[in-house]
Amino acid sequence: MTATIPAVVDSHLDVVQHFPDGKLILGSSNLTGRYWGGSLWLFKNADDAPDIEKCLAGVETEAGISDAAVLGKDKIIIGLDSGSVELISLKSDPVILSNEFYSCEHDHVISSISVSSNDLFCISSSFDGCIKVWDVETWTCIATYRPAHGNKISRVSCSNVESRVFISCGQDDKIFIWDLRLPKPATLVGKDPLKAVPTCVAWKLESPTLFAAGDELGQVILKDIRKCVGSILSETLHQRPIFRLVFSPKFPNLLASCADEEYVVVSDVSRENLEIIYKDDSHSDFVRGLSWHPESNQLYSCSWGKEVFGHNFQTNDIEREDEAS
Repeated sequence: MTATIPAVVDSHLDVVQHFPDGKLILGSSNLTGRYWGGSLWLFKNADDAPDIEKCLAGVETEAGISDAAVLGKDKIIIGLDSGSVELISLKSDPVILSNEFYSCEHDHVISSISVSSNDLFCISSSFDGCIKVWDVETWTCIATYRPAHGNKISRVSCSNVESRVFISCGQDDKIFIWDLRLPKPATLVGKDPLKAVPTCVAWKLESPTLFAAGDELGQVILKDIRKCVGSILSETLHQRPIFRLVFSPKFPNLLASCADEEYVVVSDVSRENLEIIYKDDSHSDFVRGLSWHPESNQLYSCSWGKEVFGHNFQTNDIEREDEAS
């Protein structure tokens, strides 16, 4: 990679993430002939994206960017369509995005990247049915689970309470809880009451046992890993396969979701049901990325329509509940 900023933001926006100081990272992809290319972009203000004239830095990637996760204050780990995992660092004076590590050990598209709560491990999953655990200090692969699922893996999500625990789901219709401290780390979790194949999982922030899962029919559930049967909450939030679920770091009861459609939905998991408190259809194509601003708690989304939107909605009731507790 070089410090030269690419000429244009690619047409498909797949990833949006915030650094702890509020800077926004945008991952884009584009099909040229038979090959996917990609680029990564940095914006000081989230509302400036995807205007290339207002970006701080940008860099091309060898393939499309399928997922990413922020590591610490100035690093981001990206997964590519080629099966590669890369570590990109933010350098200052001048501001550039610099490649620090590259490895291609997956045999198919990287489907998901997640970082442990202590920032010491990175979990990557792929359509090759394999999960890899990376030591982020030495950037060596310290564990490979092949096959981790009997089919393509859709999503992995690390617990932000237990540093060696994460969850995964795949097209083999299974959800697994993984504990790297155990000799046999994978434990099957019942997917009920999901009616279709699970497509996405997300660990609830500040909880050691709760996670959300979504399926091909747009149904979302909140489930406890200690209970094999049933769920705490269940609701159909979308009409098509759930693609991404993201809990708010400031208000962990807020769950943002997107699917293979143009809608962005925010629901409150603290109510008796999964209550939708916000729904927006401003995007012109599939929504792929979701990220909460670390300070303002504003939700940002990106789509294949080359759009980045900030979403404003009332959190007064949630704030009063948090203060009361």
